[in-house]
Amino acid sequence: MAKYGQMSLFLAALAAGASGLARPVIGQEPTATSSPADEPVETKFLRTHEEFLAAAREHPPIGGIYRSPETGKDLSADQMKQVRKIESLLEDASSACEKGDVETAKKMADEAMTTARKLLGPTHFLSISATGARRLYGRYAEVTAEQLATLAQGDAARREAWAAYKASDFGKAEQKAKLAVELREKVVGSQYDELIDSDALRIQAMAQTEGGRAEQAEKTFVRLMDVLERSFGKNHPKTADALTRRGWLRITEGRMQDAMNDLRRALSIHEITDGETLDAARAMDHLGTALAFNNDPEGAIGRKIRAMMIRETLAGAESPDTAESYSNLAWLYHRIGMTAPVTPLRLKALAVFEKHLGLEHTYTFTEISNLARTHEELGEYNEAIRLYEKYLGKGGDRTLLDKFRLGARLGAAYLRVGRRDDAKKMFDTVLAEIARADDDSARRIALSNTVTSIRAYMQNHLADEAVALLTDAAKAVAKSTGKPATDRDVLPPADLGTLYEMVGRNKESVEMFREATKLARQSQRDDKDNAVIMLLFAQVNPLIQMKDHREAEAVCDEALRMTDREGYQGSPLNALALLLMGRTQAANGQNDRAQFYLEDAGKLFKANKDQESIPYIHYLTEWGRVLGALGDKSGGRAALAEAVQKSRDLMNKQSLPEYEFLLLRALRGLADVAGDADAIEELKTRLQKRQQTHSLIGELRDWPKELGL
Repeated sequence: MAKYGQMSLFLAALAAGASGLARPVIGQEPTATSSPADEPVETKFLRTHEEFLAAAREHPPIGGIYRSPETGKDLSADQMKQVRKIESLLEDASSACEKGDVETAKKMADEAMTTARKLLGPTHFLSISATGARRLYGRYAEVTAEQLATLAQGDAARREAWAAYKASDFGKAEQKAKLAVELREKVVGSQYDELIDSDALRIQAMAQTEGGRAEQAEKTFVRLMDVLERSFGKNHPKTADALTRRGWLRITEGRMQDAMNDLRRALSIHEITDGETLDAARAMDHLGTALAFNNDPEGAIGRKIRAMMIRETLAGAESPDTAESYSNLAWLYHRIGMTAPVTPLRLKALAVFEKHLGLEHTYTFTEISNLARTHEELGEYNEAIRLYEKYLGKGGDRTLLDKFRLGARLGAAYLRVGRRDDAKKMFDTVLAEIARADDDSARRIALSNTVTSIRAYMQNHLADEAVALLTDAAKAVAKSTGKPATDRDVLPPADLGTLYEMVGRNKESVEMFREATKLARQSQRDDKDNAVIMLLFAQVNPLIQMKDHREAEAVCDEALRMTDREGYQGSPLNALALLLMGRTQAANGQNDRAQFYLEDAGKLFKANKDQESIPYIHYLTEWGRVLGALGDKSGGRAALAEAVQKSRDLMNKQSLPEYEFLLLRALRGLADVAGDADAIEELKTRLQKRQQTHSLIGELRDWPKELGL
């Protein structure tokens, strides 16, 4: 549930994966930012990865499109040599200009323009690029020596911006790119919009995207598109690249339809201009991501495999560009439940990144984390720990901030195998990075890692440790910024709602979930209704604990209205809404009404073939309790016994706290409804162990006293 953080205790397991946008692991961009892994979405295919790949290879990638404007035929080999010369002239002209030799740059651009127009025609993208370069250098030749020095400063700022971007220093990248644009404007004036440094604007927009400044990025992209369309036209590869970058921004915002529109337009431009280039591969890879989030897995696989083939053909299998495709394809396969190819693709990507980029590079670190998290998903926590520890022990002069990008994940893995002291040491080291951060960008990274650490405690039901770390983090933020800081400055509201519920602060929990719901309603995401529904669900359990049954019923009623609409009716979310309304009615003593809602919920679970799911186990527990309360002790016992067995089945696969939570609720129901002595004994034993490990959360905190422990 990456998008809005954790949910309510009762809901966290109940609706795993129902709301999570997690970005692809490499993000198909020149920077790699780690993010919470998606819950796999089970998808059944008739074809394997190998079969998808074999089908795709029947249609090899198409290279650049260069045809004679007179005959419409492909250029000859000698003519293609002239194309390469045009490209070389433009590169050399740019280098000459940056060195201050404007006259040479102008001559080179003039030669490139003349050759391109004669060979390819005036409307070909290379001719347009050469004409723009000639116009730009001509403008440079008219300026004073002082203005030329200012332009040189702008070029230097752009180069610094790009270096900072590649180093994942997005704050510095944005600052330097903005300076580059301002320096250029100072000389050429805003009326010469077509001469503004579009590369600097592009870097600025990309840095804002990766730095989480979506609103600012959207504005920068508006300016960038205007500059490019004036300078090069609407059908130029540079325009296509900007559309691709904006498409990625919109994916991160959850605006999948807008993203697909941008990416399809970018690909159509590439199709009629330069063909299946590396830039086209990026657009295709992004489109695969958007299609995956738009529930078109086969379309997503097709695009991502095509992107991989283009990169293999043009850059080679050992290229970091191609390794990005391996990583992104692994992300997709994990997301849709095709697990077999995931680890081999990740190992392949990591080998390339480590060999060609080194251990210091962001891509390498991200892929290490991705591979380790693949092991975690499979329950192979010790293998994940081995991988984290191996790489955290290397790296030479890497800064601590870079080093502990993996630290929070390693601490989380330690918790999964019961190494709480080791986890605390790692989390404390991660926390210390907040104080070391010397700018907002570094502070955001350090804080993000601390949030991962807090969530790890929450996931393992160690709520007191989570609260302690949250308190320390707020103090560290206050010290680092020189301003007062609260819990809200560390965790997003949905996470806070969950944590407060865990420690029995139910009123504050509801307030946080309401704030999160309000933010979700204001979102521009395509899937914001899903988020609103989930956050309504999250309010129900703390309201029940507060015995505010009227408000709980009102919230459930709104959720039911939303899930009764077209597109949701009969869906798993509709079943969850009915389940929670039934739970609310039962908590208020209205068992007849509870039976009505729970019967409908059960029918939907079965219609959706969800009888092995976590929500269904919750349903069985509530159904058994209601049947018992209505006098059907036998039926109640049977339902609760089934809930107990299904919980045990999960725990036999992976002994996780969240699965034990399901078991405890089912055992408590069996004890209350049937007075089952074995259930009571096991319940007490498990609660005592949780008391000893300080892992009693939410409603469980009251149970030892109620059971006389």
